Amino acid sequence: MRATLHAWIRVCDGRWLAQVRLPVRSSSGRSGAELWLWVDSVFVFPAGEGAQL
Repeated sequence: MRATLHAWIRVCDGRWLAQVRLPVRSSSGRSGAELWLWVDSVFVFPAGEGAQL
């Protein structure tokens, strides 16, 4: 899913977390929300590059 990267933070165990904003919509398109998430850096890729997990 495409999200917007807003910040990076390094946690005490040495990992990096990305703060991302993910817009979501209902299936009817009538409502939506923005999810602000902290995501481990292993799951963050530049736009256009797919994950090979």
